[in-house]
Amino acid sequence: MNAQTVTISGFLKESGGTSLSFANVVYDSNADQLLKVEVTDENGVFAFRDMAQRGYQLRASFGGLSDIIRSIDGLNEEVVDLGLLQFGSTGIELQEAVLTASRAIVEVKPDRTVFNVNGKINNVGSDAISLLWKEQGVTVDNNGNVTVL
Repeated sequence: MNAQTVTISGFLKESGGTSLSFANVVYDSNADQLLKVEVTDENGVFAFRDMAQRGYQLRASFGGLSDIIRSIDGLNEEVVDLGLLQFGSTGIELQEAVLTASRAIVEVKPDRTVFNVNGKINNVGSDAISLLWKEQGVTVDNNGNVTVL
């Protein structure tokens, strides 16, 4: 005697109504045992075929959105269409944002080459010749002559 199987399908969209391609959809038993994993197609459609008729838990996930979790009990039909499953928005309100910028160590300009030395811990208390001595691509001889390679 063969156990009856069921096909479970549906489609995923984000809160704005856009179909979610390549979202992960996981079916596991209610005992948290992984049974099958599918990925939505380009229209957000997924289908699990040949599933035993018993209780399941669906978990859909897509980067940056909150997971959708649905429990499905008592499957009596051969085909179960869950229809639209829509992700909610996960907007986060920030208290503050900090932007940090830094300059490139070497800037080549049309009329000069600039070596930005501030921000280097080992440069504190050094004079210009000592700083240039430490830079890559710069040669300082014993007479203080500077050559940029």
